[in-house]
Amino acid sequence: MASGGSPVWALVALLSLLPLVARGERAVGALEEVPVSNPGVQEAARFALEAYNRASNSMFCYKPVRVLEAETQVVSGMQYYLTVEIVNTRCEKKVGCGLKNVGSENCAVPSEAEQQICEFVVWSRPWMQDTRLSSISCTPSSS
Repeated sequence: MASGGSPVWALVALLSLLPLVARGERAVGALEEVPVSNPGVQEAARFALEAYNRASNSMFCYKPVRVLEAETQVVSGMQYYLTVEIVNTRCEKKVGCGLKNVGSENCAVPSEAEQQICEFVVWSRPWMQDTRLSSISCTPSSS
């Protein structure tokens, strides 16, 4: 009788572990989807766009339309993988491209505005007051 009950107890023991696995615990260093409204995501997107504006050869500033997707990864800090839709404006770079400027009413988006989908990778180490844009890849939007 003891040998007949063993498989049942083994199954019960195995099934009792299922909630631990189903909880979605992630491994350190694994990518995790996060809401685009997450404050860290919003800050990383702001940083990425300001860096993009500094690096681009456009005379005009780009501003965000929306963050489409966001993932994070713990890597000696936090790495943000962002997909952001951006659009060019009529605000000249000499005025400054900070979100305070490009978000204002004075920073119009022309009707023929160029929209792009950008993949940004931002690495943040807040305890060192260090944030870096590791990667930029933009393609024209089809919308």
